[in-house]
Amino acid sequence: MLPPIASTAANAYSTEAPTSDYGVKRFGANPPDEIREVHSRVLSELLAAAGIPIELMIKSDGAGMRESWRRFTAATISPLGRLIEAEATAKLVGDPVEIDFHRLRGSDVQGLARAVKSLVDSGQSIEQALEIVGVS
Repeated sequence: MLPPIASTAANAYSTEAPTSDYGVKRFGANPPDEIREVHSRVLSELLAAAGIPIELMIKSDGAGMRESWRRFTAATISPLGRLIEAEATAKLVGDPVEIDFHRLRGSDVQGLARAVKSLVDSGQSIEQALEIVGVS
């Protein structure tokens, strides 16, 4: 037979049930509001640090998505491409390396058409407008 236990706090072999850790605990996919807020802030800040507009990753209207795509290709993809072109040209022997991003603009045909029309309406020739917009 075991000797009587003098103190349950000092003895790991106590037969008494613990008085704590038996409260209601949250389980499942229902995170508290604080965690949702942190996730939202971290997501937007990480995307901003990478140069990716948040509208590309969350539900947004078509106009917002198109404008975000324009900003992303012009302010993030193209500059990175130019850096890669320069580095590849410096490292590789032969012709200069060129990366063409025109296909990325194919999803914004309406925006390109509006830009060309605005330039033509302001007095530019069609050829000049196409060159300025980057179509020709």
